Amino acid sequence: MNFRPYIVITGVGIFLLGILVVGLFNAWPKSGTQTTQKSTQTPITVNLEISKAPKLEEVVTVKLKINLSAFKTVFKAENTEAGIVLPDGAVKVDGGLDWKGDLIPEKPVELVAKIKFIKEGNWGIKGHAKYIIDAKNSWGDADYIYLNVSKHSGSFGFKGLKSTEETVPLE
Repeated sequence: MNFRPYIVITGVGIFLLGILVVGLFNAWPKSGTQTTQKSTQTPITVNLEISKAPKLEEVVTVKLKINLSAFKTVFKAENTEAGIVLPDGAVKVDGGLDWKGDLIPEKPVELVAKIKFIKEGNWGIKGHAKYIIDAKNSWGDADYIYLNVSKHSGSFGFKGLKSTEETVPLE
């Protein structure tokens, strides 16, 4: 009977130790993994939007919202550069794709452009912003939209690609 409490405590101790080890293992960063949630560590955040997934030659609106978080800095980000990068299969119809200026905390800047796709295929649009602090430090963020464009329809994501095929490179 003297061994029962020892066995129960040991069993509970091993169980708790196992939970601790699994928790630490899952929290450790894994090489080569990608996250599906956006987690920006700098004060600058961007959000890229498109009015709809367009078909070929259909004009749509693309918006890039750039914000400097007051929760992460009280300083303005002078000479910040931002832009919307279109793939080879798309052209600007109207509006602006580039911006350079001073970001002030919680006073977002928005780029708005009308675009259309002139080629069918799988395409990616990139929105980005970057503020260079000095030669070794910067703040920035990027966002992406992936589309499949055809003559009769448009959809979000890439279609018809096998996992081994290359996708459209983004700059």
